[in-house]
Amino acid sequence: WTMAVNSSPANFSDRSYPDAVMGVLADTRLSPTSLTIELTEEAFLTKAEIASVIASAMRETGIRLAIDDFGTGYSSFSKLTTLKFDVLKIDRSFIARLGSHSGTEIVRAVIDMAKALGLTTVAEGVETDDDLRRLRELGSDVAQGYVIAAPKPAEKAIEEIITRQSV
Repeated sequence: WTMAVNSSPANFSDRSYPDAVMGVLADTRLSPTSLTIELTEEAFLTKAEIASVIASAMRETGIRLAIDDFGTGYSSFSKLTTLKFDVLKIDRSFIARLGSHSGTEIVRAVIDMAKALGLTTVAEGVETDDDLRRLRELGSDVAQGYVIAAPKPAEKAIEEIITRQSV
């Protein structure tokens, strides 16, 4: 199992953030390789140099980095080439357009680009079986959304995970 956690832009301007994350990992006995930190491009807009240092420190420990809401920010393509992300999360606004030709082609192009860069793709906001089928055909690695599971309290999610592991 892996865990993905959203991170704020403020975290990526705080040099103590990697140590704080490692402290939580030690307390919970979660391996750094089981954690993905999700951040938006906004995290790199104001203090890009510090954010890059923090991102590098995270990756050196084995923590994976995901760029969240891809395609909605200011510098998507330049950040993909300069920073070492592991995961590209395709914003749900693009997934919602999968029924149209242009929407499908944009998602196809993003998936192809991510694959060429060695990134894992995650389609956000997948709400229909049709969208899930289209994403499989386009080669998306992972999908998340209501068609797969609705949000739930942590206790309920843990209960379901334990039940699945014991089957």
